[in-house]
This record gives sequence, structure tokens and C-alpha cells, in this order.
Amino acid sequence: MQSLILLVLSIGVFVGNGMSQPAPAADFVLEAGELLNDRVGDSLEAGEAARSTVKALVDAIKSEDVNLLLRLIDHTEDDKEHVVEIIDAWRNVKITVQSTKLSDENIIAVVMFVIRNEKGTGKITLVKNIDSPTGWIIAQFPDKISPVKIRKMMTGNKMINNTIN
Repeated sequence: MQSLILLVLSIGVFVGNGMSQPAPAADFVLEAGELLNDRVGDSLEAGEAARSTVKALVDAIKSEDVNLLLRLIDHTEDDKEHVVEIIDAWRNVKITVQSTKLSDENIIAVVMFVIRNEKGTGKITLVKNIDSPTGWIIAQFPDKISPVKIRKMMTGNKMINNTIN
């Protein structure tokens, strides 16, 4: 399946798990740095590349810039017909890069998706692409977004400091 369709399906699966109302769109909010270099030599640079690319994706969706969106995502000619629907589907979704790792010449990034107060994580794959403003495109979105379980401390619980002498 192509990236654009997976983008919509990912949100559909996330929302379909009863975690939120159907997301009519995605207005990504993202903490990100900037990286204009397509060369990644270590994990720190991979993280910067992933955050930069996701930030550009967020900006494309916020501004409804179809051309920029298509330069950031692996797509087919048929996918272009659905770009407006993609933008609408992701308008209310926030996305944050949580971690990255290098895999051959690709970057695998774990990202957190937030729809209203519900959170889920999934992996995206970035590959080098000279036509992208960041030097990278998102080639694969998650097939499924896993819900994040939040643990709460009880007010009576205290952390015990164990020291070994």
C-alpha cells in the first residue's frame, strides 16, 4: 500500500479502536529542529532529519500546501487524487517524533500521534530523496497505531531510594 493511503488508514485504525471520534483532519503540532542535509551519519542526525521532515509535513498540512505535501511523502499518481482528503483527515492530529534509529540508509522513527486526549505510537520510515526540501521523504506510515497506556501514581505511593553501600 502506498504512503498516502496508509496515512489515512493509520488514523482510521487509531480512531477505530474507540480512542476518539473520527478525525476529520490533522493539524499537526510538532517539536522539531531543522536539518537541510541529506547525509545522516549518527542517531542524533537521524533524529534531526526525522523531526525536520515531520515538521515540514505538519507545515504542509497546516497551510494546505499540496505540492509540499507530495514532495515529503512517497506517492503514486493515483494518490494525488486523494491529497485533499489526506489533509482533511490529519488536520486535528498532533505528531511528535519520539525516537529514531538508522536502518541501512533509511531512518525508522517512532512517532506519537495525538487525537484530542488519546495517544498512540507507530513507526514511520524515511528514505533519502533529493526532491524533498529536507532531503528525506516519508516512505512508510504505520499500518497500525498502538494505544499508549498512561500510568498514574497513587497519592500515597512514594519512590523508595535503595542505595547499595
